[in-house]
Amino acid sequence: MSPETQNAANKQTAIAFLRSISARNPDMAIAAPDFSFWMPTRGLLDKDTFLKLSAGLQSMLAEPITFDIAHVTAEEDRVSIEAVGTATLIDGVPFRNDYHILFLMQDGKVLQMREYNNSIVGAEAFGKKRQPA
Repeated sequence: MSPETQNAANKQTAIAFLRSISARNPDMAIAAPDFSFWMPTRGLLDKDTFLKLSAGLQSMLAEPITFDIAHVTAEEDRVSIEAVGTATLIDGVPFRNDYHILFLMQDGKVLQMREYNNSIVGAEAFGKKRQPA
């Protein structure tokens, strides 16, 4: 497979994985068996811990988070996505954060997802108990 074809395939896989998270059903079939997730406030998490974290965060949302993708760049085994995530929290408060997500790919699958965002926004939204509106 040419580098251009591989980059295009990696972009599609990374976008599909991000959309599956948005749909509240992370598609682990397109993740490598030793998938991991990293973010500055949590460090490196294995697949099972990532799935628990994702489910916990999703339970605080009245609706799935929507990622408005601004830019996607792929080179070698990396895909970079810049996006804005928006949702409504279960208590009716709107949520918005800017994201840079770096996907490390291996054999056409997501090996690692590295999420960078405004941690202050995340802490304010998810760092306290929320009750349904």
